[in-house]
Amino acid sequence: MKIFIGLLFILFSQQVSFHSLSVQDSENSTISFENFVGKKVLIANIATNSPDSNQLQKLEELQQLYSNNLVVIAVPSNDFGNEPRSGNELKQFLQSHYNIHYLVTENMVVKDSAQISSLYQWLTKKTENGMTDASVSADFYKFLINENGQLVGIYSDKISPTDGVIRDAIK
Repeated sequence: MKIFIGLLFILFSQQVSFHSLSVQDSENSTISFENFVGKKVLIANIATNSPDSNQLQKLEELQQLYSNNLVVIAVPSNDFGNEPRSGNELKQFLQSHYNIHYLVTENMVVKDSAQISSLYQWLTKKTENGMTDASVSADFYKFLINENGQLVGIYSDKISPTDGVIRDAIK
């Protein structure tokens, strides 16, 4: 009987599909994640005034290196007090200083709180992603989602986007 109840619980506690999510970009257009089926997605919370802002260029290098099968999405956040810009001003800054080709979302709350964005709710809650609970404690935390929309890697701000551990996971 316990096994039957456990199976029912699993059947009725469906996780949210990554590919069913969408966010607004820095210019207020919708980025629908259903467009990324079959590609890996690396999501990083960014801040231009962060001590780790050199990772903005590293994200671009990664995007260029794996442009055929990877989508890099930068999520600006001021949760750690390092992102004074937003919207089009931020996108222009990133393009002029880093010549970026990756996607940039609207500013979001990424730390666990009542205001956390739905994307980061999915990334950080096992009940949503079906894999693990996590927390974002600094700028430049990175989350890797595979081609099937499964969370497969979480990397702290101390790991560069071009580090071998991330590149190996993308290959």
